[in-house]
Amino acid sequence: MFLAESMAAGLPVIATRSGAVEELVDSSNGILCPLGNARSVAAAIATLSRDPALARRLGAAGRLTVERRFNAAENARQVAQLLGVEGAA
Repeated sequence: MFLAESMAAGLPVIATRSGAVEELVDSSNGILCPLGNARSVAAAIATLSRDPALARRLGAAGRLTVERRFNAAENARQVAQLLGVEGAA
């Protein structure tokens, strides 16, 4: 959840392609690097340090991603729909 928490805070993220990372991070909201490739991670850090506008754009896009994916009200609505209890009070 570290990535989701960072994204929710509006921070730009750099992640390696491992596990379920790519379900949350893509090129529109972060920088993905090959697993085990330290040079790629270093290059991503250098890119963000040289381009604050890119860092801000990725941070804002990441925040939007988390807001959309982890919206409690929407998730509850979807579960209720799956269970056939929509509109039940």
